[in-house]
Amino acid sequence: RHLRDAREKLETRVVERTHTLELEIAEHHQTENELMLAKVAAEEASRAARWISRHSAAHSKQAAR
Repeated sequence: RHLRDAREKLETRVVERTHTLELEIAEHHQTENELMLAKVAAEEASRAARWISRHSAAHSKQAAR
């Protein structure tokens, strides 16, 4: 009887820990996705800033003529 109770407690702990780990993994995946989106947004902003800078310089040169 004691052995069975100990086994059931252990199985319960394993199920609880597995559930906790699955939640943590899901959170990590969510964070990874958010970081990837932020990276893409930063790259797009950088490209836009370079484009604006190049075109502003070209426009300034034309206006100075």
